[in-house]
Amino acid sequence: MGKAKETPADAAPGEFGPLTYEQLQGLPEDVKRRRMQRTYEKAMALRGKVHLDINIDELRGRNRR
Repeated sequence: MGKAKETPADAAPGEFGPLTYEQLQGLPEDVKRRRMQRTYEKAMALRGKVHLDINIDELRGRNRR
């Protein structure tokens, strides 16, 4: 017979969704470092591609143009 598929209960914490603060603190240092590195790489890939032009007065319903 084949190997059973890994279920969320058998998986590492956070593999199928975000971690709670307590789960994050319980991870080994090398896992935390790898997660931070992946997050940094994703942020750098988006660098310069996201532009927000927020007009606070307009958000509050005041058109001051």
